[in-house]
Amino acid sequence: MEQGKHIRMLQHQDRKNNNSVANIGRKKGYSVEQRVDYGYGIIDTVWKIPIHPSLPEIKCGFIETDDWQDNQYCIGVLEEALLRGMRSGMDRIYLVTESEEMARSLSGKIEILSSLGSFIRFDAICLGLSPKQKKPSVLIPSQEMNSSDDDEK
Repeated sequence: MEQGKHIRMLQHQDRKNNNSVANIGRKKGYSVEQRVDYGYGIIDTVWKIPIHPSLPEIKCGFIETDDWQDNQYCIGVLEEALLRGMRSGMDRIYLVTESEEMARSLSGKIEILSSLGSFIRFDAICLGLSPKQKKPSVLIPSQEMNSSDDDEK
């Protein structure tokens, strides 16, 4: 099955996580749009966060799919989701998953994509996220992790 068709099929399913992401945004007082298509594909939830009257609001796009599991397939789906968010004008893109473990795995894959000689630092604008997460979703570059391991020895 083609990756784009698979994502579109999944987008038509009822998504309980997406509803909770939208509810979180509303509780924080943000303007929230759901199932928005700015011409490049559907963004499941968009938070519009005002920061200053003279500046444009920050757009955070949340893209959800159920199939981040298969490693090779995941990279293609991941690239498609990243480009959909960027081309749609999102300032930040969050890839929503069911579990915190899968969110960390996605964040690691985003770091790998960024380190493969890309002109765009995907890890600066995108992150894996689970609505049930209790810890901050922070990406630590592997170089920093290795240097901190050396410091402890």
